[in-house]
Amino acid sequence: MANEKAEEIRDRIINGYEPPDTGISTLNNTLKNHAAMAAKEHVLYRVVVFTRVESLLHFMKLREVVRLIGDLSRNAIRAAGAAANGHGAVEVYLGFNEYGDYEICVYDNGPDFPPHILAALGEFGNTTKGKDHGFGLADTVKLLDDYGGDFEVVKLEDDPEFTKCVRVTLPEKRSQKKNRGGAALTTK
Repeated sequence: MANEKAEEIRDRIINGYEPPDTGISTLNNTLKNHAAMAAKEHVLYRVVVFTRVESLLHFMKLREVVRLIGDLSRNAIRAAGAAANGHGAVEVYLGFNEYGDYEICVYDNGPDFPPHILAALGEFGNTTKGKDHGFGLADTVKLLDDYGGDFEVVKLEDDPEFTKCVRVTLPEKRSQKKNRGGAALTTK
């Protein structure tokens, strides 16, 4: 009985969630669509906006910002939908880090990236989904290279809620781009 009540409450939270304002209406709509997609997959989805995304528009195109955050969010929902316990969860954090760079952190509790995917991270066609896929992360890594951003997959071994975090860091100013870029895997 208690488990049924807990599932009922979880379903109400999942189905009633509306992401906060990011400062960009196109991105707001994308995240609302992702919340609906997550609800269909029975994935608990949450977005936390520490700093509105408008600051990225000083050096990035609107479609690039929406595609970047949208691809990361959608990938996490798909991964969390495959969570073994049937209780997928995704959290998206948007805001400045302690160094003044804009950071996008997407946590999920889905399966880890397979080793062959990590080894070729950022290569077009590198996917677990089969033919005609494998462009989202490749586009993300290329976009980050263009803007001097960093892409990192952090495996969260001791986290009770999430298995990994995909972290994207974008420099506040394009002039910082020269010594940055690339993709990495770390374990915490």
